[in-house]
Amino acid sequence: MDIEKTNFKIHIVCEVMPEIMTECAFIPQGKLARYLSFCYYSDGYTPPAGKERVLPSGSAQLIINLGANHFRHFLEEDSAGIQSDAAIIAGVNSGYIFLDPQTRRSTIGVVFKPGGIQALFGVPTIKFRDQAVSLSNIIKTDVMALRNQLGEAASPQAKFDLLEAFLLRRLDESHQPNAAIIRAIQLIEQQPGESSVSVIANQVGYSRRRFSTLFSEAAGIAPKDYVRIQRFQKALRKIRSNITPQWSQIALSCGYYDQAHFNRDFKVLGGLTPGQYLRNQTPEKNHLPA
Repeated sequence: MDIEKTNFKIHIVCEVMPEIMTECAFIPQGKLARYLSFCYYSDGYTPPAGKERVLPSGSAQLIINLGANHFRHFLEEDSAGIQSDAAIIAGVNSGYIFLDPQTRRSTIGVVFKPGGIQALFGVPTIKFRDQAVSLSNIIKTDVMALRNQLGEAASPQAKFDLLEAFLLRRLDESHQPNAAIIRAIQLIEQQPGESSVSVIANQVGYSRRRFSTLFSEAAGIAPKDYVRIQRFQKALRKIRSNITPQWSQIALSCGYYDQAHFNRDFKVLGGLTPGQYLRNQTPEKNHLPA
């Protein structure tokens, strides 16, 4: 589920699609607000035939499968599938991957803010980069019992309440996010095309090496790669807001040197050209047919 966190001004929103698909989003309040962008629940999804391409978002997630006992993804469109447990932490992906959408008919999950995984699970976020790690490998809690409770809960709100209670029990309240690193991440998100890692490291008072280490632990990916993904995400938003995009203008407005640089970077991160993305986009910004 793709949600721009800046769009939310209400506590919970649910939408029932014509095909009896339910999608809900919940914005945690209180202690969890600084660590989670949002929680989501999707049920009744009718998956497309074949694989689904997922573009890098720059965020890590906790995902629990309520409709199947495993997930499956592919590093390449024609590679062997990688099967994961029904409850995983999906780290920040440095590039596109492919999903088996048949294993994602009903899911609930959370999108972490930088530092969220550290506060909730005591592990640097970079440890999950480009991986789907079983939740049962990280915590001692009975993950299957939690999954069963979530599946049996009578309403989306009840499911979110259970998930929020679980996360609150996990929260290390003594954990203090590094304010300088969080500020650096915010600067990159605001102006990804104008972000120099060296300049930002100097602004927040760290050597480039120390900055890179602390940044990666919180954000789940190196600063240079995070800048690249945020610039890519800005380009996706601009493409989606224009019926007839002017590619050179989009390239320059997102901080690419020129259109050739834009095209190359887009192909590396997305596995397709900007024009192909425009023609094949779906309601979810980072998901489209393989």
